[in-house]
Parts: sequence; structure tokens; C-alpha cells
Amino acid sequence: NSHSPAQRHRLLIAKWAICMVIGCLTGTVAFLIDVAGQQLFNAKWLAAAATLNATLGPSDSETPPRSLAAPWLASLALVLALNGTLVAAAATLVLRLSPAAGGSGIPEVKAYLQGIKVPALLRTSTLVAKTFGVLCAVAGGLVVGKEGPMIHTGAILAAGLSQGSSKTCNVRTMWLKRFRNDHDKRDFVSAGAAAGVAAAFGAPPG
Repeated sequence: NSHSPAQRHRLLIAKWAICMVIGCLTGTVAFLIDVAGQQLFNAKWLAAAATLNATLGPSDSETPPRSLAAPWLASLALVLALNGTLVAAAATLVLRLSPAAGGSGIPEVKAYLQGIKVPALLRTSTLVAKTFGVLCAVAGGLVVGKEGPMIHTGAILAAGLSQGSSKTCNVRTMWLKRFRNDHDKRDFVSAGAAAGVAAAFGAPPG
């Protein structure tokens, strides 16, 4: 309340600008996860098809294989091995890099917005484990989606951008010092969570 009307106006413009950047960056991350996940998914099935074709041999061969079971089993074994590798990579990221990245992250974000401090919830390491973890999990065939993780991802991006710092990367800029307080940080985190919902469901007006 001690700010002049001009200062309050500039502060409001700065908040809207930061929210716009948060929304654009969250949408970009969601897009990259979609594209990379589809590429991994396609590569997995292309590898399985190539294995099947190699085992069956040329289509114009005059001596067909004795049984079709072996080629199909080899292809299935490759798919299972690739799925297991991707899921193991996702689990390893959570276990070794950031246990806070486990699950959807929605309950933890809701708890943070209610004033409860959750350790490592908004760290850069959690962001890396969350994004690559959900990418590997989805490409690995698990029946999961990116909706919950995108809410957590948006919250992490908002926390880092609005504060201009990262404890994981040991970076602390001189920018945005005025927003380094609990009230403004929670506001931006809630905006990031909303951007994550909109990005996950492809709903820009959300």
C-alpha cells in the first residue's frame, strides 16, 4: 500500500508479463513432451516391426518359416524389453534424482498453496525428473497421463521464473527481487499450476 499509483501499475504489468512467460513456457514443455513421447512410441514399434520382418525373411521367399510363433515372440520380447527399459529409467530418475517427483504432484502443490512447506517440491532437479520421468513412463506403455505431472511442472516453472533463482543450479539473479516473498511466490505457483492444467488438456483459455 506504500507504493504510488504508478509503481502499482508497473508492478501489475510485471506480474502479467511473468504470468504470460510462465504460460508460454509451460505450453512449450507440454508440446515437447508430446512430440518426444510420440517419437519414442513410434521408434519402439518400428524396431519391433523391423525385428519381425528380419526374422520372417523376404516376403518372396519360397521357403516360408516353419512356424510364425518364433518371429512374433522375438518381436514381443523386444517390445517388452524396451518398455521395461523406459519404465526403469523413469523410476531411476525419481529414486536417484528427486523423490519429490513421484506421483502426480497435485496433492503436494495443493498443500504448498495452503502454506505447508514440502521439501524439494519446486526444485529444478524435481522438474527434470518429472518431465523426463513422465515422458519415459508414457512411452513405456504405462497407463498414465501427463495431466497431473504438467500441473506440477507448471508450478515448478512458475516458482523458478518468478523468483529469478534456482537452488539446484546455484543461480540467484538480481532480477525480480521484489517478488521474493511467500505471498507473490504462491500467486505465481498457482498461476503455473493453472497453466499446467491448460497445457495438459490443450485448453488455452483455461
